[in-house]
Amino acid sequence: MIRNIVFDFVGVITDIDFKKIFNELSFKEKIKALRLYVACKHGKKARAAFDAYQTGELTTDQLNTIAETYFPTCKGLINKLSNAIIENAYVNKNVLSLIDQLRKDGFKVFMLSNSTPETEKLIEKNGLREHFDDLNLSTEIGLLKPDPSIFNYVTNAHNISPVETFFVDDTEENLETATRLGFRIIPCSSSNETFYEVGHRFYTHYQDFAVEDKNIEEEPEKE
Repeated sequence: MIRNIVFDFVGVITDIDFKKIFNELSFKEKIKALRLYVACKHGKKARAAFDAYQTGELTTDQLNTIAETYFPTCKGLINKLSNAIIENAYVNKNVLSLIDQLRKDGFKVFMLSNSTPETEKLIEKNGLREHFDDLNLSTEIGLLKPDPSIFNYVTNAHNISPVETFFVDDTEENLETATRLGFRIIPCSSSNETFYEVGHRFYTHYQDFAVEDKNIEEEPEKE
């Protein structure tokens, strides 16, 4: 029996238009942003710095300083990207309405997110803590998905069983770890898909919980 639902944040509850953010950069800034992205993906030192950023060990200014050490021409770019992320994020109110209904119906609902100072600001700005039984943010607990330790932290901290828990996420590696640990998974690639996939599993008329005048499809298109 399912008693708990654990949601990721970005790509599941909120969408960030990274393409729009990138397109609004100047040509030179685009080149710099791509260099930073590749460094964080494949460079050990840059990856370690970004991991420290996600576990709350570094502030945005400190990460910016480290980036400038490796890429002096990137001065101020991380702070600019940080502000752009906050400005271009969309929190799906339909998903929040669905979460509120799940809690009313007795389910325990948690967030588990690899967070950053930007996502923390989005959470506070949109009053998201009141919609969950608890938030488990990497910046607060010092652990990152897909490491099994962060999943074990959640189960131990809230005394929940993986076999009684749905895990909702948009990243394959995170879903694979959750599956190995015994969670049931719901893969989602956008907040609208979350509304459909989660709502459809629990309620026949899940669309009744929609609070926004948006065209929620009966089933999202699959690529």
